[in-house]
Amino acid sequence: MKREPLISFEQFVERHEALDKAIWRYHVSAAGKYKLPPEMLSKLMKQNATEMLAINPHTRIAYAKSAEHFIRQRLRMGEIGEVFFVDIACKKHIAPISEIQDFNLQSLSEWMRRRLKGMNFFGALDAAYYYNGTPLTDKKEPAVCWHGHFMVWGVTREALLKRQKKTNERFDAGWAGGKCFYFKAWSENVEGRTMYMMKAPQSEYSVFLYEQSAEVFDPETGEISQDKIDKAKQYKRELRTGSFKNVAELYSDVKMSDILLASGGGNYLLKDIVKRAEELLSLDRESQQAAKAEIIGLPRQHWPASARSAVISPSPVSIK
Repeated sequence: MKREPLISFEQFVERHEALDKAIWRYHVSAAGKYKLPPEMLSKLMKQNATEMLAINPHTRIAYAKSAEHFIRQRLRMGEIGEVFFVDIACKKHIAPISEIQDFNLQSLSEWMRRRLKGMNFFGALDAAYYYNGTPLTDKKEPAVCWHGHFMVWGVTREALLKRQKKTNERFDAGWAGGKCFYFKAWSENVEGRTMYMMKAPQSEYSVFLYEQSAEVFDPETGEISQDKIDKAKQYKRELRTGSFKNVAELYSDVKMSDILLASGGGNYLLKDIVKRAEELLSLDRESQQAAKAEIIGLPRQHWPASARSAVISPSPVSIK
């Protein structure tokens, strides 16, 4: 079934909650029994979302909620004007799953920053999981492509075209016909479009390589010949629970602060997003503590201090 684009916070919550349920169903199934070690399961639990690990779906939801709020606020106030969404992927950041565990995210962050130097941007690093990495790495084992999604503003289309040309002339995307630097202007539902940047891995990919005939004109002879051009087509499907183990191990110790990037006006945006996300997660944690204390009949005066005034509610805390 075709994967629909993620373009709203409501979709974001629905998909991350569905992923969370799928993980736990897999864990108790015959196929998934003992596949995810206890320390990994602990990192996925809602009660541990305050550890700010990027693999935790509940942590992602809090950050997405905060991002949607502050981006919408800045758009309304005119602090963010015309927005371009930029995707950057490079062959040097693709590797077989067995070789990607020690990947240097700090080095990748610095490389991405250089591609957008001098611009206002906010975005996130993401790992695309290819269940058959042969077309990318010549090895049949799964492959991972670390890449970045960014929203950029305060820059002209012409400036981005120049940056795109310079980047694509210098770097290879890693698959035939691919572009390392790609951008598109986005004028509607900008805050919804940013949800795609904030998501945890939701899909897994495959690449189909093929040849395409093309006419080539020789200006010296005036002859037209038929040449074969290598092409690649990418397909994606819902991330299989069996594949999630590899993804979870990849993100095992990665925090949200490791994958979120910003510069210029984006620095202030990121600061606000992080602060409010931490507040949301803290409030939710207090609600969980209060609920547990009430269930076991613990008198309120003996509840954890932070939980005494917590609102017990299964619904997400609202941003005011």
